[in-house]
Amino acid sequence: MPAHMQGLPQHMHGMPPRMQGMAPPHRPYQHQGPYEQQEQQGLLQAQNAGYAARSGGGGAAARMQSLESRTSNPQGFLQMGRTRSDAMDSLLAEEGPIGHSITSGTQEEQAEDETKPTIQGATICGMDERPFFPTALVGSIVLGALCMFTVQRSLALEYFGDATHFTRLWLVLYFLALASTAYTGLADPGLMGKEDYAKWQSGQMPTPKRANKCWLYKRPVLRFDHYCRWVTNVIGLNNHREFMIMCGSLVAISTLGVAVDSVLLLCCLSHGQLFEPLLVFHLLYSTYFAKYAVEVFRIHIGFVSRNELAREWKNDEYYVVIDEETGRKTAARDLAEDEYNAYFDANAFQYDSSRNPFDRGVSANCWGFWCNPRWAPGQLGEF
Repeated sequence: MPAHMQGLPQHMHGMPPRMQGMAPPHRPYQHQGPYEQQEQQGLLQAQNAGYAARSGGGGAAARMQSLESRTSNPQGFLQMGRTRSDAMDSLLAEEGPIGHSITSGTQEEQAEDETKPTIQGATICGMDERPFFPTALVGSIVLGALCMFTVQRSLALEYFGDATHFTRLWLVLYFLALASTAYTGLADPGLMGKEDYAKWQSGQMPTPKRANKCWLYKRPVLRFDHYCRWVTNVIGLNNHREFMIMCGSLVAISTLGVAVDSVLLLCCLSHGQLFEPLLVFHLLYSTYFAKYAVEVFRIHIGFVSRNELAREWKNDEYYVVIDEETGRKTAARDLAEDEYNAYFDANAFQYDSSRNPFDRGVSANCWGFWCNPRWAPGQLGEF
């Protein structure tokens, strides 16, 4: 076993040395549960060993000196007002610590790992926390719908005299949210076919591009994007589009909910009426939910526009740092530990489309994402 894998549990063999969940290398998880505490030490050992094996070399000092001259204005590295660390925090909230327990080693390493590992996650009142997240998501959608069709609809009817279009709009949004959430969580995410899996195990078939194994399934998932704890399923070839519909409908529900609640509260105020307690509570809930949902949706829209998967983004596969003096590009994955941390904190990683063989431009990427057939026989998700 390679030195950087020693100390790691079986299901994490083959994980890239730098993979420590969504947090940067020098920032351990906050509020660690039993699962994170169990894995943290081995992950840090693997990370440090991996960095030691690829230290910066002669160009490291020059790159660090260049960085020091640039970090006096960190706002220059912001993207739409959000840093890479902010995006990682948002994805961590979406995936959860267990979502990072993936296998990404060589074909031989993945093929030998035939068992579906048992992951002991954090608990709530002694119970596994994983069923809590989809239950909370679906429950909040249903309760929000009940509130919208009783309190808000009655107020809209009172103040505007008609609520037909109001009712139709919210019926469509809540139907899309519930249907896409159910499909994303219950559907086959794109498991490799049984015949292909047998060939792959015997070495007769190479690992499909963009496929990856996850702790949740025995067979690799084609076009593996990430694990989402809010639906307790992997997002892959067969449910990625539905996941985007789910995110979009939740963003629409939360943002429009804020707008509707705000207008109705103003109407109550102008008519000298007392505020409905449920209306105020729904406004606060929608505001909080929108803050999270909008950021997650924005991140995934960026992935789709670049034809980049979340797993590839976390692995820094297509990101570089550029030396301002020489113009030389250095892959983020090749940086030494101190360099990586410094550039990460400065949000200086830049996407390099030439390193992404799947990026064909925004229009072609979006067309391919929504229109490529995903259930066709022989489809391996290599697009």
